[in-house]
Amino acid sequence: MEQHAFHHVPVREDGRVVGLVSERDLRAAPPDRTVGDALCPRPYTVELGAPLAGVLREMARRRIGSAVVVRGGKLAGILTSTDVCRALAEILEDRFQPRGGEAA
Repeated sequence: MEQHAFHHVPVREDGRVVGLVSERDLRAAPPDRTVGDALCPRPYTVELGAPLAGVLREMARRRIGSAVVVRGGKLAGILTSTDVCRALAEILEDRFQPRGGEAA
């Protein structure tokens, strides 16, 4: 996980997401614990076409850092709070960057 900068990994069974394992969960787990023991069952899951604002509100309400994204019940990806912060930083830089090379 660390080598690839992943902090959350979905666990699938028969093509469906059955849980989510976080780096934090794995670090806290005893060495003899199984993936099934460490996973978060029923992770917050959203459809690919779900409105982003609603997903972010729900993540904040639940105080969670990720949402499993599915398309027709199949894994499409994971949206993390880090992803959102990076995107927001780009938007802010594009919108509020000083023009003409002058410092603000």
